[in-house]
Amino acid sequence: MHLFETGGVALVLAVMLSACASSGPRPGTLEFIKLQQQHELAQACYKSLSRSPWKRTYYLVPAIGLVDERVYCAIKAREALAFRGR
Repeated sequence: MHLFETGGVALVLAVMLSACASSGPRPGTLEFIKLQQQHELAQACYKSLSRSPWKRTYYLVPAIGLVDERVYCAIKAREALAFRGR
């Protein structure tokens, strides 16, 4: 018998979906709230830096190198939350 004939596909799919669902932080947890705050800070930073969709600005980040505005803002947001947590 094949996997398809025994209903194993549904079982495999259910296991895969549950693994994906459990991989991220659950709503209401401290980790989820931190990730939400980090996302909001990064979005606000990006909006303040973005001037034109045709012009890209790159920033030199120590130990990383040149990064674009989105990566720069994500790094700054992560640093801001880490600093708050101290």
